[in-house]
Amino acid sequence: MEGQSEVQEQKRKATGKRRLSSSSSSRSSSSSSNGNASADVEMATATLSVPKEPCRSFSGRKRSNHKNKKSAKKDAASRNTQGECVESSSVVDASPSQEANRSTSQSPLDASESSTVSDPSPAPEPEVAMVVAAASSREDVPIIPGLSDNTALVILALIPLSYHQPLKRVCKKWQRCLTTVESTNEVLDMRKFQGVKETWVFLLASARQQRQQWRAFDPVYNRWRCLPQCPCDYTFNSCDKESAVAGTHLLVTGHSSTGTTVWRYDLHTNEWGKAAKMLQSRCLFASASHGKYAYFAGGSCEGSVISSAERYNSQTRKWEPLPDLHVSRKWCSGCILDNKFFVIGGQGSEKQALTSGEYYDESENRWVIVENMWPAARTQPPGQTAPPLVAVVKDQLYAADASTMELNAYHKGTNTWRPLGPVPYRSVDASGWGMGFKAVGDEIFVIGGSSDRGNGTFCDQIHAWPPAQMQNADGWRLVGQLPNTSGFIYNCAVMIV
Repeated sequence: MEGQSEVQEQKRKATGKRRLSSSSSSRSSSSSSNGNASADVEMATATLSVPKEPCRSFSGRKRSNHKNKKSAKKDAASRNTQGECVESSSVVDASPSQEANRSTSQSPLDASESSTVSDPSPAPEPEVAMVVAAASSREDVPIIPGLSDNTALVILALIPLSYHQPLKRVCKKWQRCLTTVESTNEVLDMRKFQGVKETWVFLLASARQQRQQWRAFDPVYNRWRCLPQCPCDYTFNSCDKESAVAGTHLLVTGHSSTGTTVWRYDLHTNEWGKAAKMLQSRCLFASASHGKYAYFAGGSCEGSVISSAERYNSQTRKWEPLPDLHVSRKWCSGCILDNKFFVIGGQGSEKQALTSGEYYDESENRWVIVENMWPAARTQPPGQTAPPLVAVVKDQLYAADASTMELNAYHKGTNTWRPLGPVPYRSVDASGWGMGFKAVGDEIFVIGGSSDRGNGTFCDQIHAWPPAQMQNADGWRLVGQLPNTSGFIYNCAVMIV
C-alpha cells in the first residue's frame, strides 16, 4: 500500500510539471504574437462587419432570430407612431416664436436618434405651406390648378387693378404674372387682348376739415377710394398743381422746395414715387393722355412763354422730346382727337389771346397749325377765365364756354362750333375755375363747379351727359355726390386702362 501511494504521488508531481511547462509555453507564444495584434484586430473587425447567415442546424437559434424579428417590427411600429405624433404636433402647434420653432424642429431629431441605425423610422412629410410654395415656383405647375394658363390669365385679367398688389402674395407664380418686367406684364397684356377696360376719375378737391387728398371714383360701380397720402413736402402740397395720365400712372406736377417736381402714382402698385424730371420745367401748359403716353406742350418757365413739347412714356418711365410748337403759348388746353395731340387757344408771348390751335402729326414728326380753331378766345381773356374746357367723345370734340357755360360741338370739316345748350352749372362767378370737364367713356362728366345760387358757393355733385343719345345738352343725369369736399376741383384726370 505504501508503495502504491508513493507511485501515485510521483505521478501527480509529474502531471503538475507538465501543466506548468504548458502554461509557460502559452505565455511565451502569446508574447511572441504581440507584434501581429493589429492585424488580428483588423481581421476580427472585418469578420464582424460581414453579415452571417443564421445557422440552420440549431433550432434554438431559429427561435431566437424569430423573436428578434418580432421585436424589431414592434420597435419600428412604435417609432412610426412616435414620428406621426411629432409631425402632427409640429403642424398644429406651430408658433412664430423662436422657442416654439426650436422645440418643434428638435422633436423629429430626437425621435430619429432614439431609433437604431439598421432600422430608421421614416422622416415626417414637409408642411403644406412649404409644398405649395415649392410647387408654385415650378414652371410645370399651372397658375390655377385644374385650368390652363391661358384661362387663368383671363380670370386674373378681370380682377380690378387695385387688387393686383395683394394678389401677388398668393404664390410666386401669381407674383410673376402680376409684376411688370422689362415693360411686359402677362396679366396687363391679357387685359389688352381681351379688351378689358377699367375707368377711374382722379380728383383733388377742396377739403372741408382735413388735408387735401387724392380720391379715385369708379363710375361703373359708383364707388370711391382714397389714394395713399403723397409723401411730398409742404411746398408741393400747397402749390398749384397740374395732372395727367399715362398708362397706369397718374402724374402730378408742381413746385417743391427743390424746384419743379413730378410725383407719380401707380394704380397697379397703389404707391407714390418721384418721377424723372421733365426735360424742361413748365407750368400752365397743355396736356393730354393717350395710351402709355402723356403729352405736354407750351406753358410758362421762369416767367417766359415757351413753345417746347415732350411726352412721358409710362413703360420706360422716361421723357421723350417733341418738336416745338409753331406759336409759344400758355393757359392753353390739350386733347387727343383722331389719334393726334391738339393744343388749343391760350395766351401768346405778347399776352395776346390766341384763337389758333395746332396738332402733332406723329407720322411726320411735326406740328400742323389750325387757324381760328378757338374763336371764343376773343371773349375770354386768358388768365381771367379758365383755359378752354374741352373733352373728346368718340372722336367728337366738345367744349364749355366759361363765360356763358354753354356746351358746344366742334365740326372738323368746317372748323366751326355749334351750340348745344347749357351745362348743369353756370360757373359764371368763378369764370370756369374749379370745375372738372372730362370725357369718361361715352359720356361727358361735369364735376363740381359753381352752383346756381352764386355767391361763391360750389356744387358737390357729378353730372353726366351721353352725346350719342342726345342732340342737345339736355337730359343730364346725376352720377353721384362728392365726399367731404366743398365742390371746388383743383385737379382732375381720367384713366382708362
